Amino acid sequence: ARGQFEVARLCGVRRIVLRTSGAVYGHYPKVWKDAEEPVTMDSLPKADTIFGASQLFNERVAELFAERYGVDYIGLRLSSIYGFGRGERRTAPRDIYDELIECPVLEDHFVAPPANQRFAWTYVGDAAEALVRALKVDKPPVRIFNMTGEVRTAAETVNFIKTLAPIGKVEFGQAPVRRL
Repeated sequence: ARGQFEVARLCGVRRIVLRTSGAVYGHYPKVWKDAEEPVTMDSLPKADTIFGASQLFNERVAELFAERYGVDYIGLRLSSIYGFGRGERRTAPRDIYDELIECPVLEDHFVAPPANQRFAWTYVGDAAEALVRALKVDKPPVRIFNMTGEVRTAAETVNFIKTLAPIGKVEFGQAPVRRL
């Protein structure tokens, strides 16, 4: 991230929109399993993966460039993005989009994440709109925003996909999906 901010500074870019992630909050049970205690902007980041820690690092780099060099930024902590036009984003050998949306449709037999594992979903059009608005907004009250749509379990997600397309046999696994 530092190199990108340095290039932006040298080129006189007005604002950078940083795509960050809800992974900064980690996967501890109170966040992902308890619907009564959702993640909010007041939740303490507690990255427990390299990916989550790298996102926190990038947020801090953005803050330092803003303080030291005046490079304006807004960070959007996006959740799992779904929908047509999502593109070929690959953050790991298989990301959660593959795990719960593509694989059940494309494979005859598939082992999904545990049925009760919760995932936050964001529609691709909503993510795109948020990115554009982040570029245009004047004087935002804060610089980092949590952005997510609905939180659903793996079972709810697979059941919804069944209403859209025929799918192969889905078996729910025991080990939660986690990033590195």
